[in-house]
Amino acid sequence: MLGNFLATTIIVSLNLLIVALTGALRLLPSFMRSARFLLGRFISLSCQLYRMILNQISPILERHWGIDIQSGLLRIASTNILSLVLGLIIFSIFGFPITIISVGLCLLHGLVVGLVWREGEHPADQFHLGQDIQ
Repeated sequence: MLGNFLATTIIVSLNLLIVALTGALRLLPSFMRSARFLLGRFISLSCQLYRMILNQISPILERHWGIDIQSGLLRIASTNILSLVLGLIIFSIFGFPITIISVGLCLLHGLVVGLVWREGEHPADQFHLGQDIQ
């Protein structure tokens, strides 16, 4: 009798687990849309912040050294450095440990911001004046 009770409990538990996983999988597309929107918004805000900072620094560097940090590979390098510095400041303020993974995430963030620099001005999910609606 105890064996039947344990077997029934295990089968019911597995059934509940399968139902829960099925429900979670049904919610996955809406979760992914929300995550994509939030990630796009975060990158867009990062582009705007980095653009404000680099617009202040760029004229000084152009005057003294004649380099434009807002174009080409120098833009990607400058967004990487800026992302690394801001990320390490945020990690140290909140007391998070600075690890290889956190440094890698900061560098990845800077690379993405540097690569989508032009798209960050006008995110694809927003309506703009003069845009053709089809």
